[in-house]
Amino acid sequence: MTRRLLIVPIVHTFGELGSEGQQNRADFVARHGDLRWAEREAKIEHYWLTVRDALLALPIGFEQVKVYQDSLPDGPNADRLVEDMAGHGSPNHRLLKLLKGRGAAIMGTESLSLLLEEYQAVKEGRASPELVRRSLDARDRYVANRINETLADGETGILFIGAAHDVARFCDQTIKVAVLASGVRNPRETQ
Repeated sequence: MTRRLLIVPIVHTFGELGSEGQQNRADFVARHGDLRWAEREAKIEHYWLTVRDALLALPIGFEQVKVYQDSLPDGPNADRLVEDMAGHGSPNHRLLKLLKGRGAAIMGTESLSLLLEEYQAVKEGRASPELVRRSLDARDRYVANRINETLADGETGILFIGAAHDVARFCDQTIKVAVLASGVRNPRETQ
């Protein structure tokens, strides 16, 4: 049997960024206007609908699927965090909730201490390109190790992860890795 990992590139919505998302939205509207904002939101919604349709069309039993999520801490509250984010309208987390409803297991994915360290550096203005690169490498190694340790033979993992990450290079060579090609351009590329 084989272990498989499907990487799904994610697009963060401003709602997922909390209070910082409101400032980002205001900055975007100031530069591009309300119409462009509405167009961007529609593209993001379309992107997630296309990803959902592509995943649901896969010829797999979701009972044999483990779902890993960018920025979802490895700990006992992973399901609750997904529920909370889905409740706040995150299309990414609504999709995780749907997959769980089909039998997939939601896996805590990232090191909370690494996430907090990176967040604090950004918040304090200490996030140099070198620090960000080191932080991403450390996070990618942690995520890959989490997948290596928890994805069993015969199972499929689905990793929702941002484009700046390169988790696959740290995954065990026995894991067959593929990237979901949804046919939809990432809405960030159209800004």
